[in-house]
Amino acid sequence: MDVKVIHEKIRSLVDIVDEEKHELRGRTKNVYIIQRYTRDNNNEIEEIYISSPQVNISLVINTRGISSVTYVKDGKIEGKNLNEEEIQKIIDDIIKILS
Repeated sequence: MDVKVIHEKIRSLVDIVDEEKHELRGRTKNVYIIQRYTRDNNNEIEEIYISSPQVNISLVINTRGISSVTYVKDGKIEGKNLNEEEIQKIIDDIIKILS
């Protein structure tokens, strides 16, 4: 049985999605990651949390145009709201950390 196929088939029959969530927790190369995706009628949110000995990153991307990142590196906390170009750069950095 292909669980994903069953999930997608049933989901495709639902007219209004009140809320949908997916969460991944795992490790690679001494890096711990939590990735969450949440969707409701009007909004999608992607949350990515990276924890490694060198850096901790918290990235939240919202389809309503609100995106933010928090870096903790060398005991210093840096947080800010992001534009699309900055988001892409951070995603690229996260992929490099995990690769």
